[in-house]
Amino acid sequence: MPKTVMSRQVLEAAPVRALVFLNAVGTNPVVRRHLADAGYTDEDHRQGWSLLQNAAGYEPVAPAAASGEGRVKDALAELLRWKGVAVRLTKAALENNHPEQASFLLGDLPAGRGDPAMLGVLKLLARLDALERGRDPATADADRAALATLDRRGISAAERARLAGLVELVKKGTGLQAAPGAREPRRETALAALHAWYSGWAATARVSVRRRDLLVRLGLSHRRRTRAKPSES
Repeated sequence: MPKTVMSRQVLEAAPVRALVFLNAVGTNPVVRRHLADAGYTDEDHRQGWSLLQNAAGYEPVAPAAASGEGRVKDALAELLRWKGVAVRLTKAALENNHPEQASFLLGDLPAGRGDPAMLGVLKLLARLDALERGRDPATADADRAALATLDRRGISAAERARLAGLVELVKKGTGLQAAPGAREPRRETALAALHAWYSGWAATARVSVRRRDLLVRLGLSHRRRTRAKPSES
């Protein structure tokens, strides 16, 4: 039914929309102040990140200690840089000898730059963790062999721990504490919970934040297009 399809599309869009929103709140003090005046707390911010991680399937693995002097934007840039390199390395290392693992790791990763790419980072880290934990006894040996190959290419457990630390730093935003470890609810349930959180705070932001440029940062408005001047004949 069309309604079911539309509902699924809305749910699938929730992670990227929530990520745009959380990034804006975490990196823009003016946005944060407006929302704080409307009741947005550190706990609400942590909850949003936790719900996003559940929806992306990401589960932190012993994050390395992050420097208090690290900047959120630097951490974001490093994570996005890593994703581009990791995708190419994984494809080159596994496509011929471990095609099933390559497909599992790289299939349906969000394309593009910025926030969709950040969601791709969370998904790729979650899938690497799944290989390490063991997805299924039938694939356990092949999964370990694929991870060993990636380890030799630089995508090691230590590197993933470092990246998990950067994820925690991004989550902290403007001095927030890291969220507790995410559970693994069914994807549909996780998406619905994230969508409910996002919808509530997005509606609040539309009332509380009046500046158009800040609403654009939050992903709640679009920049006005300037009309091209008619050419003179």
